[in-house]
Parts: sequence; C-alpha cells; structure tokens
Amino acid sequence: METDDWPRTLAREFAPYEESIAEETVRLYAKGGRSRRSLLRGTGESTGGFDGSAFSGDLVGVLQTLDACGQAVLGVLGHPALSGASTAAIALAAWIDLRCSKRDRGRNDRPDDSGSAADLPPELLREVDLLLQRMIDLLADLRGDRDEARNVSCRLVRLLVENARSGADFVRGLNPSRRGRSRGRRGPLSRWFRRGRTPPRGGSAGEETGR
Repeated sequence: METDDWPRTLAREFAPYEESIAEETVRLYAKGGRSRRSLLRGTGESTGGFDGSAFSGDLVGVLQTLDACGQAVLGVLGHPALSGASTAAIALAAWIDLRCSKRDRGRNDRPDDSGSAADLPPELLREVDLLLQRMIDLLADLRGDRDEARNVSCRLVRLLVENARSGADFVRGLNPSRRGRSRGRRGPLSRWFRRGRTPPRGGSAGEETGR
C-alpha cells in the first residue's frame, strides 16, 4: 500500500526529530515565496541555492533536493515499466539497494545490471542512476559528507519507487509550476489542505527554484 502521508514519512525516515512539524514544513515549502523563504536561513535570494548553509533543517534539505530533481524524479516514476507493476518496483528497489551498497565509483563506472533488474528497461536503469548521481552531488554539497549523501539519496529514491504514484503527486505538489500537470487529481497536498487549511495559490513557472 502506498503512503499518502509524505511529510511524516519523510520526517520519520530522514529527520525524526522534525516529525511533529513535518506537515507544516511541507505546507510552507509548497506555498513558495515568503513562506518557503521562512524555512531558509537569511532573507536574500541566495538562500534558495545549494550553498551549504541555506537550510534550517534536514527535512527542508530533503524537500529542496526533491524539488531540484523534480523533473528527473517524475520521469522515473512515470516510466511505463512502473505503471501498476509491483514486481517491477520490487525489482528496481532491489537494484537500487545493489547500486547503493557499493562505494561511490565515479561517474564513468556503470552499475551492475544483472540479477533481479535484468528484465527492467535499460533506459529506466540509466535514468535512476543519473537521478541518484544528481541527488548525491546536491546533498554532498549541502551536508559536506558524500557517504551520508549517498545513503540518504538511495533511501529516498527507493522510497519513491516503492510509492510511485503518491510520490509523483507529492513531487508535483512541492512546486507551483508542476501542479497543473497532475491532470486534476487530488494528491496528498490537496488532502492536507482540506484539513481546515487554505490551499496554496499556484505560481508561475519562474518559481521552479522557489525564489
């Protein structure tokens, strides 16, 4: 069963001490503008970047990484091989575990495509590998620890793959410029806002980085 409570799920996995404020953190981030900047240290436009000192909490760093990699994440989660195929998701999750159990071998090394992922489309594996590399690079810049960045990235991508549909809705909801692409479906964000909260107003495509 897919998770539909991404704020608490992400907090439990990556920032358990932030679980009690996870839903509010996601709500503020998804609104963009001043609300999003309120989660970042400082008040200037530069706080929206990966400068190693911008984030007020680990959950915000995970959200910004998901947002920065949003199109790549949606490309993976929307791949036809994962459409309603739990066996494919299981196989891909196992491949991610194998990929991430090895030391960081650099961009020119290719992961092992054998085993449980042998029947998965090669282009899907390449997309996942590129996504992992980008997430690792972003989080390594943020946290200054590449091993930790790899660990978080691998667990995050695995969690998304295991919850592909709700994960895609969540990533769309994080950024105003992507919300119109959900084809009218009410994803997790809209359900949270129906709990007596005011939904965020859609922004322009220029809000891609939350600035």
